[in-house]
Amino acid sequence: WDWSGRRASPAAMAAAGQQSPQQQQQQQQQQVPVTLEDAREKGELQRGYYGLLHCVAHQNLAGSLLQASPQALDSLLTALAKGASTHIDPAVRRICVQVFERLLQEWCSSDGSELVPGFKNFAVQQLGGQTVLGLFGSGTAAQGSNGTCPASRQLGPLDARDAATVALLGEVASALKLLQEKCGDAFAVHLCGQVLPESRLPGELQQQLAQHVRDSDAKQLKEFLRELLLSAAGAGK
Repeated sequence: WDWSGRRASPAAMAAAGQQSPQQQQQQQQQQVPVTLEDAREKGELQRGYYGLLHCVAHQNLAGSLLQASPQALDSLLTALAKGASTHIDPAVRRICVQVFERLLQEWCSSDGSELVPGFKNFAVQQLGGQTVLGLFGSGTAAQGSNGTCPASRQLGPLDARDAATVALLGEVASALKLLQEKCGDAFAVHLCGQVLPESRLPGELQQQLAQHVRDSDAKQLKEFLRELLLSAAGAGK
């Protein structure tokens, strides 16, 4: 399943539609029998799934998710993590981050307790890790909540001039501040020890980002994230 939504993007659909018969035959030989209609339907289904989770989480029904089997809950959280860090549409990423935030608020307290054992660590690793790295195109698809199945696909950077990306940055900033509140030192250690070194940002900018996460409000953090993306885009030209 392509949780990044890339196969269902307009550009991918157009490119697939222009394939020569030889290319289509080669694709079939590689055992990737995905038609344009399949990709479109899967893309719509994926967006509908994330929308459903958003409704559940924001209608005070997050507790109902705790009735799911461990396997189903693991699949749900993994899908959210992948959507938040890899989806081609910033608006979809934002929906996933919003669901993550609500679950973090309802399932975890600042005193260290959690309704789902291991969820704080999962949130630190994914929401505070891969989601941040995904902004700069240096993240990889998310792992499962049990820490298995690391992915290797490298992502492209987001466009900081796009309104949907700006809205996503605001949501990510709020999520990072929430993680700082709920997870404290565990999040700070992971951010500084693993996430920022993988971001490919210069050392000085890594230190500034860590300081903003710790000391700035969400609005200031959002603006700094946007400046980082703009700088990254300029450096890539």
